[in-house]
Amino acid sequence: MPTEARSRVIAVERTVNHPLQDTADAYADATGYIDQLPEQTENFRADQLRTSFRRNGSTLMGLRGPEREYVIDRSIQSVLEIGFILGDLQNDWRR
Repeated sequence: MPTEARSRVIAVERTVNHPLQDTADAYADATGYIDQLPEQTENFRADQLRTSFRRNGSTLMGLRGPEREYVIDRSIQSVLEIGFILGDLQNDWRR
C-alpha cells in the first residue's frame, strides 16, 4: 500500500487507541485512507468493507446524535479491519 495511505490508517489506529481524541479526526483520516485504496484490492472482504464505508458515509448527513456516532464508529472499525487485511496495520481489528 502507498506510504501516504498507510500513514492515514496508522493515524486512525492511534486516535482509536487514545480515547480522549476526537472521532472526527479518525473519521477524516479513515476517509482519506479509503480514497487512496485502489478500486480492486484483490481481497473480497476488504472491497466489501470499503463499499460499506462509502454507503455509511452517504447516510451520515441525515443522522444526528447517537445514531451518527454509531455509524462513524462502525465506519472507523471497518477501516481498521481493512488496514489489517491489507497488511497496513499489525493489530488484528477483525471482529
